[in-house]
Amino acid sequence: MKTSEFEQGRNILMGVSLFLISFLLLRTMYIFSDSIIPGMSHLYNLYSGNIAPNVITVILFDFRGYDTLGETFILITAVITTTMVFGWGSIKEAFKKKESLPMTEKSTVIQKLTAFPMSMLLVAFGVTIVLGGHITPGGGFPGGSVIATGYFLSVVIYGLRKTPFRFTHKFLINLSTIGALIFLLTGVVGLVFSAYYHGTGYYLYNTGVDPYQIINIGAFGWDNILDYPDPTHPGVLPYLNIGVGFNVLAGLSLIAMFFMEAKKDE
Repeated sequence: MKTSEFEQGRNILMGVSLFLISFLLLRTMYIFSDSIIPGMSHLYNLYSGNIAPNVITVILFDFRGYDTLGETFILITAVITTTMVFGWGSIKEAFKKKESLPMTEKSTVIQKLTAFPMSMLLVAFGVTIVLGGHITPGGGFPGGSVIATGYFLSVVIYGLRKTPFRFTHKFLINLSTIGALIFLLTGVVGLVFSAYYHGTGYYLYNTGVDPYQIINIGAFGWDNILDYPDPTHPGVLPYLNIGVGFNVLAGLSLIAMFFMEAKKDE
């Protein structure tokens, strides 16, 4: 049997197997759907509407705030690991050298004319996703990723030195640090206020909304400061989205920088 015939038969077998597994999984879910007892999902739907319209954002930053905090620091760990592997020196030299990457030298005129408008659209769309994450689907993770995609597109077409987005490694490191600090300090604020008024501290407690009525921030007039200026009154959730957006944008951009520089050195 020829190699091409073998690969074709393998692909057919894999396709049939995937179809059967998907069919059995969907059938099982349909059979047991009436037997599922509403658990945490019922509580999420019951209480999330009192905090923000987007249930997913409420789950990520309120009910599962520690999980999101861990995911944020996983990205920071990935950046640190990449830095240890490739080193800061390669990035610093990338901004000093005049030569471009091979992929940049092959960029056509049409690519160079359209890359910047497309990058700006991606950045604007990403900012919208971050700022509106408590209302519509989105948030810091997807929004920061979209902004980083716009930056990476411009770097691929124009190069590190000629890209309109002049992000240096130092700027991105500071941005990532600021994003992490926003998340951490917002959680500390909730811990301090809930401990002072309730006797028990709750890290990442949404002080701007006070959904469980355990603190009295209105007595000091701080409720307007801690509550995001939005008609939905989501509290501190949008601030957490912004912090995560900074962290994701900086982390993915730094990793892209390192890999592009490593690609050039091959």
